[in-house]
Amino acid sequence: MATENSWRASKIQAEQSELAIRVGMVPVSRCMPKILADRSQQQRWITFLRNLGEVITDMDFFVIPTLWFVLLYAWFAIDYGRRRIPHSNLTENANACWAIQRPREAFPMNELKSS
Repeated sequence: MATENSWRASKIQAEQSELAIRVGMVPVSRCMPKILADRSQQQRWITFLRNLGEVITDMDFFVIPTLWFVLLYAWFAIDYGRRRIPHSNLTENANACWAIQRPREAFPMNELKSS
């Protein structure tokens, strides 16, 4: 069934349950043929970055412990297309309001509408 209909394990399990055959997902997936990926059709990571790097921005939030056992909370955004950090912030007292405000300051709405 899997090779003729290109069904995956979840579909085969659902069809078997329609026939009152109770079988788990793991045994069904173990019996499925392994599909080898066609490497010529896959997009490489560098191609992905070249095509979409101008519009990709990444954000990260992390904790920095200091020598005096004080936790600092850091947030920053990276613009891949321009290879710059458009916004960053550091605080000792992070809360929900602080975390929500970081993307608002990094990506103002009037800037998003113009691009």
